[in-house]
Amino acid sequence: FFSVLLFFFSPLTMQLRILFGSETGSAQEVAERIGREAKKRRIVVKAVQSMDSFSMDNLVDESLVVFVCSTTGQGDPPANMKKSWRRMLQKSFPR
Repeated sequence: FFSVLLFFFSPLTMQLRILFGSETGSAQEVAERIGREAKKRRIVVKAVQSMDSFSMDNLVDESLVVFVCSTTGQGDPPANMKKSWRRMLQKSFPR
């Protein structure tokens, strides 16, 4: 994963935001691990946070975002990403 990122982006200028959707904590753990690995490679990690704690309308201002999402139940989105997911599916969402 990181070799692909480093091929396309300079670690000195890259700023990464990691957003996760997790019901039981598994996706959050993966997101935090990605953040730690990125920092080891001198990539600036702006934040590792749940999707719903980030305003999706600001997504267009981000240079690089990694989404780490799990599902719950019968493929339903986790509670901490439902609002964000609904926003991204709206026709008015900036693209």
